[in-house]
Amino acid sequence: MDTFLRDLRRRQGLQRVVHRLTGLAYALKEFRDDSSQRHQISADIQILKELDHPNLVKCYDVVFGDAGVSFLLLEPLDRGFTDVTCEFDLVTFAYQLLSGLNFLHRNRIRHGDIKLSNIFVDHTGQVKLLYLGNTLSNTTPFSPEIGAMHDEFSWDVWSVGLCVLKLGKSSGRFSESEDVQKQHVNLWTPSTELLRFLSACMQADVLKRRTAEQLVHHPFFDQLSHKKEVQLNKQIQLPPINKES
Repeated sequence: MDTFLRDLRRRQGLQRVVHRLTGLAYALKEFRDDSSQRHQISADIQILKELDHPNLVKCYDVVFGDAGVSFLLLEPLDRGFTDVTCEFDLVTFAYQLLSGLNFLHRNRIRHGDIKLSNIFVDHTGQVKLLYLGNTLSNTTPFSPEIGAMHDEFSWDVWSVGLCVLKLGKSSGRFSESEDVQKQHVNLWTPSTELLRFLSACMQADVLKRRTAEQLVHHPFFDQLSHKKEVQLNKQIQLPPINKES
């Protein structure tokens, strides 16, 4: 790893590095491995390098080191997603997260480890889901919350709903009580569409749970189209009409 200059700052387990010759910045993720895994890891990385979607963290290569410590070379990332001041922030977050997941599922790839610590934001504000392949992902058995059933793809959808729910609650502005909202003007109550979206993600009956492809068209995301229309109307300024006297 002498090819790279390291920045000691870490963000959710990632370290920023700069290539000494090209000056290009990358994110470096350190992981432990043993020689018996390296063939499978290399195979996984070849798949990761071919995955190209704006809402997935781009993987460039793997560098096997000594003493069982190796590194993944990823695109540079600024931070995790924490900026939730209103429900529209959750709309943006959920849509971009689902877009990346839908890309994986359409390629018959399950993620299996969707959690807030695996979700980042780049310098443009784009939400990026980190997928590490089968060997390096810390996948856990399907969780038995409230008796819910899961399969390998529906578990990813449940996890998206759980991330959105956790973000809303951890923001300190998410309130389910109208009385509390009146006392603190910075609190907001989840809309009906948000609750319906969470219900669609976290449906206990796996046969009734929506797929990622279905969810990207959920009415919860109609706000995105509306905002684009408003922004477009603001950009288009027609000249005033000259009325003849």
